[in-house]
Amino acid sequence: MGGLCRKNKFFPPIMFALFACAFFAGIFLFAPFAAASEITVLGSSGAPWPPVGSVLRAENGPYLIDSTLTVETYQNITFEPGVIIKMASGAQLLVRGTLNVSGTEDNPVVFTSDKDDEYGGDTNNDGSASYPLFAGSWNRIGVYGTLDMDYVVIRYGGSRGSNGGMIELYKSSHTEIADSIIEFAGQGIRMEGQVAYPSDLIVSDSIFRYNTIGGMRISGASSASVSGSVFSGNAKGVWVHDIMSGDDFSFSDNSFISNSVSGFAFNGVCYGAWALIDLRGSWWGSSLGPVHADNPTGDGDSILADSGDVLFSPWLGADPALPQNIAPVLSFIDDEGYVDDGVEPNVSFMNQDVPIFQVAFSDADGDSAEFVRLVVGDDMYFMSTSASSTFEFVPPGGMFAKGAYEYYFEASDGVSSVRLPVDGELSFEVRLVPVVLVPGIMGTELWKGEDLIWPDIQRMIFWFLDDFLDPL
Repeated sequence: MGGLCRKNKFFPPIMFALFACAFFAGIFLFAPFAAASEITVLGSSGAPWPPVGSVLRAENGPYLIDSTLTVETYQNITFEPGVIIKMASGAQLLVRGTLNVSGTEDNPVVFTSDKDDEYGGDTNNDGSASYPLFAGSWNRIGVYGTLDMDYVVIRYGGSRGSNGGMIELYKSSHTEIADSIIEFAGQGIRMEGQVAYPSDLIVSDSIFRYNTIGGMRISGASSASVSGSVFSGNAKGVWVHDIMSGDDFSFSDNSFISNSVSGFAFNGVCYGAWALIDLRGSWWGSSLGPVHADNPTGDGDSILADSGDVLFSPWLGADPALPQNIAPVLSFIDDEGYVDDGVEPNVSFMNQDVPIFQVAFSDADGDSAEFVRLVVGDDMYFMSTSASSTFEFVPPGGMFAKGAYEYYFEASDGVSSVRLPVDGELSFEVRLVPVVLVPGIMGTELWKGEDLIWPDIQRMIFWFLDDFLDPL
């Protein structure tokens, strides 16, 4: 108590009360202004544009675009790793010159709504009142010049509906997007070129997900190369229509997973003519492939296209995002003898001998063999394990009649199948047992075992030409 009385001597209760009121008033009066200063507004209503040195630096952000901001034709602007751009309702960034958006895997560049608190914090000072966020919370990035993006996250834009996109590519534009995520938009990318002013797009190793209309829509005089990318959880993964030529499109090693309407849609129209798009080598979310009239057993994402408008077989049998299976290897045990190791003999066997087929199986993943088999003509013979990695087939005596045979080996680990040799076939020949030549009164006699072949009057009369030698 004594200590408290001494403290009150220098700070009476009324002064304490006044101080407390002033303190809390200061919080309420000045905190909003402090929070507002945490974001830098770009453009005519804020900081000078373009940035000094034409580089937008992360240390001065996050940034807000509250209306329309333009990279002019004479400008070359770079966004460095870690830059966060918040977009107000209706805001847009127009690229008429060159924009390089250079994030890194650990420090991407982000374009998002000013209502999105996940990146850059609560920059609109409304707590959780802005949630849930929705597609179309801001307008677009419109490209008329050159846009180059690496490791960029773009979300919640695309307010122009099915005719627009969060990224819109116009005539004569050139856009490259790599290692990026395009999500929660109405439409991720909308690309429309003109005959006299074609546009082109290159996308690699990127993700298009949760876009309510689609991940990508392409039409007109456009060319596109899309590789190693994932379209997941959209209405349509990719929609291509009314294009100039199917030859201008390259889709390779892409994944279409759980898109509600279709993984890929194409109307086959090429400015009034017919076009073909090649989708072979894609993953459709199922080892059975896509749902399409030409694939009645498919149960993956669907392809909305007439028969013959798309090529999709063969498709990937497993999700490329998962650890990939390494195919097994078949090899000969050595290269010096057929009976011991299965190498092509280029010699003949007598029918009382047994050709032994042997082959070695190995698998870098440690997978067991689902099967190893010998294929002779149209017949298959499964081989059993004779050692830890050696498989062999020992046919019953006399199984192969007289004649020449072609054969090969094949094996599977349950995912991948292999063949030995990779191309072509091996061969062997079977002959009957040798004859014995015995001198006699009528000349030399030919005996096959205990059967006299020559001289044999009946055989000489009724068997002609090659038939006479059939016993051999």
